[in-house]
Amino acid sequence: IIEKLGSDKFAAIVTDNASNCRVARQNIHQTYPHIWNIRCAAHAINLIASDLVKLEPIKKFINECGKINRYFSTSHASNALLRQGFTTMKIKGGGLQTWVKTRWGSLFMTTDALLRARP
Repeated sequence: IIEKLGSDKFAAIVTDNASNCRVARQNIHQTYPHIWNIRCAAHAINLIASDLVKLEPIKKFINECGKINRYFSTSHASNALLRQGFTTMKIKGGGLQTWVKTRWGSLFMTTDALLRARP
């Protein structure tokens, strides 16, 4: 693809850090020194977040966040009061978010929403 399009059309090659991808990035960079060899930062953050959620204090915190989310998501009246509170207090970003284990960004959104709603 690089040869077909022209190496001048490429500035970097970005992959996760699997050994085959790492070797491919190195080979491309050796052949085309102007093409940067970059490990995917989002993938690295995802791996770090995956390790963090295995720590006991983090597990406990996530469990507490889950309890709060379940309380408001299972009660229409409580959820309505929460949303009204968000509006009254001019808290930006909408309501609470649910954490999805396969999406590290959702953990951030969950905790961020709870921290914004905190008195």
